[in-house]
Amino acid sequence: MTIMIDLIMLLTVLPVGLIIIAIAYPKDWRKKKIFYGIRNREEYLQEEIAEKITALCNSARKKAMNITVDYVVIGALIVIFHDMPLNLTLCVLDVFLYIYLLLVPFAGCNKGIKSLKREYGLNGEAGVKLTDIKAADTVRTFKPVSVLIPCALLLANLVFSLLVDLKVISIDGYGSAGTFSMTVMAGILFLTGLLMLPVGILFDRLKNEVISEDSVVNANYNRALKKCMTGIAVSAAWALEVLSLGTTCFMMLFKSEILYVITTGVFMGVVIASMFVYMFKAAKIEEWYKKDTTIVVDDDDKWIFGLFYYDKNNKRLNVEKRVGIGSTINMAHPVGKVLGVFIVCAVMFTLLSMVWLGFLEVTPIHVYTEDGKVICHQLRDEYVFETNSIKDVTLVEDLDKRSVVRNVGTSMPGLTKGNFNVDQDSGCRLFLNPDIDVCIRIETDSRVYYVSNETEDETLALYKELKNE
Repeated sequence: MTIMIDLIMLLTVLPVGLIIIAIAYPKDWRKKKIFYGIRNREEYLQEEIAEKITALCNSARKKAMNITVDYVVIGALIVIFHDMPLNLTLCVLDVFLYIYLLLVPFAGCNKGIKSLKREYGLNGEAGVKLTDIKAADTVRTFKPVSVLIPCALLLANLVFSLLVDLKVISIDGYGSAGTFSMTVMAGILFLTGLLMLPVGILFDRLKNEVISEDSVVNANYNRALKKCMTGIAVSAAWALEVLSLGTTCFMMLFKSEILYVITTGVFMGVVIASMFVYMFKAAKIEEWYKKDTTIVVDDDDKWIFGLFYYDKNNKRLNVEKRVGIGSTINMAHPVGKVLGVFIVCAVMFTLLSMVWLGFLEVTPIHVYTEDGKVICHQLRDEYVFETNSIKDVTLVEDLDKRSVVRNVGTSMPGLTKGNFNVDQDSGCRLFLNPDIDVCIRIETDSRVYYVSNETEDETLALYKELKNE
């Protein structure tokens, strides 16, 4: 199980990293309208400056590839030595650092090219604002029905899962009915699919970019780009429907985890394929309209490291990204400042969560009796109940062969705790080390507990002590 968790996590993120490299680290910067957060211009093609820019870009791309190789090597070591302490924490940390470290060479290259611009006196008039009045707010390509159809199917999957959990519909051999675990998963997928509707609308309503004095050229250019971007939202909605349907069929009807993993792979494949299709089409659009581009606004200095937009004179909250798809926030906008603080807090929360996860992974569990109470302790007292409330104590040696479904709690190598359903017992409290072969089932007046100590010998000693009670 540990190997499976690590592999899924590591292999899911690797394609994301490769997509980031493909988009943010182009092999030939000369063919890009914007590269490393810098707007391309004819002066960059002069031999002397072109050589320096090429050296900067090649160095950044090489560093990004080295980071990817390091990620794969570290990930492989984590999988091979899956029994080592802090395995899961190291895996999560590897994933987290990989995505963020990929941005470091990009930022360095952006800074280097800006230095070259100043060295060669190529700074233009940043802050020029042009408006294409004829085409303003008229270029629309997104059709909400294209997302609403898969959302309706996602809703049908949600209703079906809910009826199964309410036991209105009975499925032979499906032991998780009533836990609402599938309903929660189907609900999350439905809400995510529904989110594609405002995403598509947001893409469709991005401010039109002016590349020419000819309003027809501007309209056609923006229409082509927006159709390309909104296609991402439509593809994502259908991919979510595939994942939801696969989850319902393979986990409920066929009870096959292998087929579910395959479905998840298909989902990732569709998402990744749609990203590459977008990249290909966007590149073709830029190439096609390159000859018609007669207006270039130099606003590179408004982009910090080419990633974060900051312009006090721009009253818009959202602006089109220079890297990737969609829009980003104007950090100079009052709302943008609040969102920026929120993002920083979210990153810090993620780091602190990993630290907490590490503490959980290395801190042993301990179950003991004291003052007429059974105490389950790890970092703090998790569960405490009176010994005189115990109705039955049983030694369990086949928990791994039973139907154990998590409702709320933690399930990781060396630690399982929280609210679980075990066979016909619902709402059980588990507090045990799943890596040992035995645990103790304790039935009290109010609920059932499955507990163990860190080792089998300690668990057996606790069992004898409780039986004597």
